[in-house]
Amino acid sequence: MSILTPHFPEGQHRGLETHMMQLHRGLVEIYEGMRRYPIVYYYHSRRAYRSLPYTFRMIGGMVGALRWGLPAHHPGSQTPWDPTLITGLEDVVFYLDDRFLSENLKDAPDPAPFETFEAALLRGKDPADPWLADFLRINAFMRDLACLDGDPEPVEAYARYGAWLPFAHRNRTFYEALARDLGYELDQLEGEPGELTF
Repeated sequence: MSILTPHFPEGQHRGLETHMMQLHRGLVEIYEGMRRYPIVYYYHSRRAYRSLPYTFRMIGGMVGALRWGLPAHHPGSQTPWDPTLITGLEDVVFYLDDRFLSENLKDAPDPAPFETFEAALLRGKDPADPWLADFLRINAFMRDLACLDGDPEPVEAYARYGAWLPFAHRNRTFYEALARDLGYELDQLEGEPGELTF
């Protein structure tokens, strides 16, 4: 999510389309490279932020926060390249899962009930569900980034949470399986790019 911060000066989104277009181009290059030269999948960079697992974690987290972390009517959640990047990401994940991964990805859990969600969203009740806690953290971060005032509308936010959960769960389980497959420890991949070397 820190990648999005420079693109929201004073709450206004700027330059997102160009950045997302470049990320999409990078995804296409990864896909084409591995289709032509499958051995590239096993490349192990000494810089964790250049690794395949980190790339998918970063892109998935960014597009998920942008698409579902803001209210549906917000212009930042409606950038034209966001759906394209989400589709491209899902296509490449499907290809890599089918072709390379040595373990099956688990299905997403059911969303928390609306009452639990509403209590956590509006009353600051700490949720036991880690996925709900992640969504609420993303929602709060994006609201701060976009300088949105007032409380979020619970029904609208719950719909976003329900749409975000399968995407985020698949992205996270794919990232973790990819890291295990390629011999990375998860804690090696959790920091910011400047911190990540082996």
